Amino acid sequence: MANFCIEKLQVDKTIINFLKSQNDIIIDKHSAKGGNGQLFFGSNKITKKRVALKFYCIDGKDNSHEEVRILSSIKDKNILEVLDAKIISKDYAYFLTPEIVGGDLDKLIQDGRIEINRSISIVKDILKGLTTLHGKNYRLIHRDLKPGNVLIDVNKNAFIADFGSIKVAPPKGNSVKATQHSIIYRPPEAFLNSIFCFQSDIYQVGIILYQLLGGYFPYRDFDWLSEKEKKEYDSIKGNYESTMYFNKVISKKICSGKLLQYNSLSYTVSKRLRSIIKKSTHVVLGKRYQATSEFMRDIHESMKGAVDWCVDTNGITAIRPDHSKFRIVLEKNKYVVYKKSGKDWKKFGRINGTLEEIVDRINKL
Repeated sequence: MANFCIEKLQVDKTIINFLKSQNDIIIDKHSAKGGNGQLFFGSNKITKKRVALKFYCIDGKDNSHEEVRILSSIKDKNILEVLDAKIISKDYAYFLTPEIVGGDLDKLIQDGRIEINRSISIVKDILKGLTTLHGKNYRLIHRDLKPGNVLIDVNKNAFIADFGSIKVAPPKGNSVKATQHSIIYRPPEAFLNSIFCFQSDIYQVGIILYQLLGGYFPYRDFDWLSEKEKKEYDSIKGNYESTMYFNKVISKKICSGKLLQYNSLSYTVSKRLRSIIKKSTHVVLGKRYQATSEFMRDIHESMKGAVDWCVDTNGITAIRPDHSKFRIVLEKNKYVVYKKSGKDWKKFGRINGTLEEIVDRINKL
């Protein structure tokens, strides 16, 4: 296995022994960002293709593990292909998938603001994959949709990945037991009724859309707290007690619909897109999108004739449907508009005012 030594990793011996028994795969990398489980990468000796092996904990009482069999049969361009899947012990199962070189959506978001059109394209890809998972042929509820579990390839296609929390909905029901993973992404019903349903996945896609559009969504637990809550948090002794306090605060925000801060979204995010986020993440299931098709329809309608905005270090850039380009730059405490003319940017004095007014006028040109 070249210079990579599995034995030096702090990984369960069951997993180590399984990896050592794989004669057709050369393991050469381990990721600590495996979330719910352990993630390894390697090359297939025969095909020379890169692969990923994700190990995750299972309930030893459930020997059927129907999800493994179902996922192995799914072929969808927005769902990471499962090349092999096995239960390797009473505690672990694994998925073998292609390695996606582009990385995950989490990295893309942290690298900087993303154009609105690309954000919408990514969400559409997620919804397309989710439509297949939720469909009558599979009836699968993912239960852990978040940027870290969405992969982006070099062609900018998005794939739903990480199936360690996925569950089949019962024949005469639409919900399964709630997962305890990723508290920030858990929907209200996970706290109120201890369930996840098809609409719970839709809720999580709504959170992803909010993040893609630049909404405030900190990665440090501490940053979710108000000043008063931070003082109380600091006064608590013991990791368990402080975790319980944080979970209590976050669950209250989620169940009251106060997790997302819509005022943190840029003026470039239209009222229509804001309303889509609000509907997809509504606390009340009956007021949330009932199916991925409804979510997809509204997103598609919202982008008809819309301006593609991007906020970055160069300012705020707009590409209109007629392909004209504008840039808003803050100069001497005043917003100035430039228009692309050939290869150059020239001042466009016909539009001025506050940032909100300028964005509105460019939208209406």
